[in-house]
Amino acid sequence: MARQKKRSTLYSTGFMIVLTVILITLLGVLNQVTKPTIEQIEEEQVIAGVLNSAGIDYTSDNIRQVYQDHLVRTSAEDADLATYEIVRDGQKQGYVFEYVGPALWGEVRGYIGVDNELSEILGVDIVKNSETPGLGGRITEDWFKDQFAGLPIDATKDFLIYRPNEGGNVDAITGATQTSDAMRKIFNRAIREFVQQMEGAN
Repeated sequence: MARQKKRSTLYSTGFMIVLTVILITLLGVLNQVTKPTIEQIEEEQVIAGVLNSAGIDYTSDNIRQVYQDHLVRTSAEDADLATYEIVRDGQKQGYVFEYVGPALWGEVRGYIGVDNELSEILGVDIVKNSETPGLGGRITEDWFKDQFAGLPIDATKDFLIYRPNEGGNVDAITGATQTSDAMRKIFNRAIREFVQQMEGAN
């Protein structure tokens, strides 16, 4: 009886080991098969973010060609934050720069476009965030992002202000006060630092 029980235990243990090895192998194969597709999707999310921030239209079919035609990366490939020049008809029309900052539940990363005179926002986009879907996660919705396009820049102060505060020029997300405030601070800081950097370089 004891021998039979021992044999049963050994069989169960061996079965679990074999099953684990098979599952690990399958996961490894699946990872290798899907890795190129995942990398392509992530790359196109970045390209879309840059184009959206530059205010440049594209389709899923021509996104890469439009990117190549209108954006010139000016930062090193291994730079922490990327910067680009916007080019139309062979002329520099503005800049797109990457930003990163802390929101309520984690890091937010995206892009901001500004005109050649550093006086107006062309657009903003968010390509990575960990905010709560339906609440802070609404920062990725078009209505929230689109309201920043066309706003004049004043790099001497925090010029993005939520309504109904005095001087308010954008709307916060209802029910996501902390995420909204975090995004306002991130945008103000990123724009101020970029403008000061560009003015210092000239």
